[in-house]
Formats: sequence, C-alpha cells, structure tokens
Amino acid sequence: ALGLTQLCEQDLQSIHNWKLNMNETDDNRISDTGIVETRAIAKDFKLRYPTLLDPTKTMIDIGVTTKVRTLQTADAFLQEITSDSKPIVQTSEEDYSESASGETAEILSEITKSEKDLLYFHDTCEDLLLEQGVRLEKPKRVKDLRKSTSMQAIIKRVNERLGFGAGNEIDAKVLRHIVRACYFEFAIFGQNSGWCSLLGNDEIKILEYLDDIEDYYEDAYGRNINSKQTCPLIGDLFAKVKQSVKSSKDTKTYLQFTHAGVMKRLYSGLGLFDVLHDNIDFKSDESVCLNDGRNWKSSLICPFNANFAAVLYKCKDNKKNDDKTHGKYKLLTLVQEKPVVIKGCDSYLCSVDKFIESYQQMSSNCDLKEICKI
Repeated sequence: ALGLTQLCEQDLQSIHNWKLNMNETDDNRISDTGIVETRAIAKDFKLRYPTLLDPTKTMIDIGVTTKVRTLQTADAFLQEITSDSKPIVQTSEEDYSESASGETAEILSEITKSEKDLLYFHDTCEDLLLEQGVRLEKPKRVKDLRKSTSMQAIIKRVNERLGFGAGNEIDAKVLRHIVRACYFEFAIFGQNSGWCSLLGNDEIKILEYLDDIEDYYEDAYGRNINSKQTCPLIGDLFAKVKQSVKSSKDTKTYLQFTHAGVMKRLYSGLGLFDVLHDNIDFKSDESVCLNDGRNWKSSLICPFNANFAAVLYKCKDNKKNDDKTHGKYKLLTLVQEKPVVIKGCDSYLCSVDKFIESYQQMSSNCDLKEICKI
C-alpha cells in the first residue's frame, strides 16, 4: 500500500505492474540493442581501418565460442562491414552458420573447434578443475563485503522504501536480482525500470564498487590462475604478430568474439587496469566515494560489447630507432577503442621487439592442464 512505502505513487505502480520483458528463448542470445551497438562498433573500426575491414581487399579470419550469442555478434559485425543489412536468423549453435545471412554465412562456416576452444579457455580451465574435484570458492574478501555494514544498510533502506517489515524483508540475494533487473532493462530496452526507483545514486555507487571488487578478485587479479590461463589467447596474438611481421605483404584481419569472463582475465594477463584501491572497510557510505578514481571499473572496461584491439603498423625507417630485429613494426593496443599500455611496453604504440620479449615465455609455456591444477 502507498501509505506503507517511501515510494511515490508512480514508482509504486511501476513496480506493481512490472512484467518480465524477456522470454526463455532469448536466453544467451544477443538483444536488438546488442546488434545495434555491435554494428556501431564495426562502423567505427571500418572508418579507421577501411582496408583491414574490407572483405574484398583483406582476408578476414573469424573466431567465436560455442555460444550462439557470439555467433550472432559476429554476424552483426560482419553485416556492417559487408553492408549486408539482411535480418539475422538463428536457430542453434550447430546450424547457425547455415542460417546466417548474406556473405557472413560463408565466413562463419569456416569456424573451427580449435578457435572455439581458444576463446573459451576459462570454461576449459573450470572443467579441468572440476575433474580434480575442485570448485573455486568466492574469495573471502568478496564474502565479507556481501555481509558488510554498507550492504546491510542498503538492504534495510530498500526494505523501508518497499514498506516491508519483519518477516517479509528482502535479503541480499533478492537485492541482487533487483539491481540486475534495473541494470539490464536499462541496457537492453533503454528505459528506467521501476526497480531502479529503489536505489539512490550513492547506493548504486556502493553496489557498483562491490561488483568491481568481486570481478577483480574472482575473475582477474585476485587469483594468479586467472592471468596464467590467458596464455592460449595471448599466445595466439603473439603468433599472429610474428607471422604478420614475417609475411608483411599478406594483409590479414582477425576478428574474435568471446565473453566477459575471458575479457577480464585477458586484462589481468596484459597487466591492464590493476588499480582497485580496495583499502576501505565499507562501514560508511562516504568511504566508497573516495575510490572513484580506481582503474578497475567493470562498467567501463567490461560493459556489453567490450572490445580489445591490437593493430600492427609498419613504420618508416628511423635512424634513431633503437629497436633490434623488428624496428619498423609497432603494435597499437586499444580497449573500447582507446589506446592502452600493456604490461612490458612503455607506450600504447609498442615496439614489436618489446612485445615479443615480454610475452615469449607466456606463449611458449602454455599447458592448461598444468595451469589449472590445484
């Protein structure tokens, strides 16, 4: 009832009338918003690199995982760069390449199992651990923060806004569903969900920070195994850079479509965004705002359609160039289309010699069966 809540009538009605706008058949598939965003990213990259993303001028190699959403994302990206605007039609992972539209079908049909395994290494590692009877628990820091004073205060305030009393309060698990409904409905449908009205800006900052800490510890720098298991993907980049330098006249573009879990681990393998400032006790809301300058911010570094790019350049001769074997070649690395400096490099335009020196060992010493052993 309105008198028992702290919500305005409009917000209360929005929650009361709320219905799930998704179907079970949408599970693990790309949304319409995702298609639009994918095509916008493809358009941006094609404007910057028109030759590299022109299938008539450059050989384009595609890699996806076994999940249909990465196939759909690849299809949307390829539709944009091939100017093929036919609607995406999909059924299952197995026959998706046959139902894809236009020029994309021919390219997607070339995808091999090895490429799928390459882009889903975290799942492979988890399977290897399960074979040993090991299931990695959530880090203690994450467990503690879920029970922190700030978290309990947020749960209490949400219950008060809903007008819930003793015996029917929501708990941390339900709050998590409310937060996800707010985030995902805004991201997918571009509209504020009624559930968002239960959360203030400061509370959203705290919940975002808690999510960042969970990602940081569970999927990135909190476990050494996370950075080590990226060696198949980083090793693949390493091999492609060396091959491209060796056969510099043969232009080739590699497009790979994977998942958030891979992206976060990849960042840790490349030494990116390793600043969290996790030095607070979460006993007050104010303490959270002191850490807004952290580098590890999942909503920015790993949103929907997160992307990492490496572009090889052949530069003009420079007599002052101190590089050894591959002095003419530089590797530009970008996250969300913005230049970043990866570990082992002193610039976002890294000399290939430095890149090779920095990642030689990781690339040559890569056995997931040994890495994913506890």
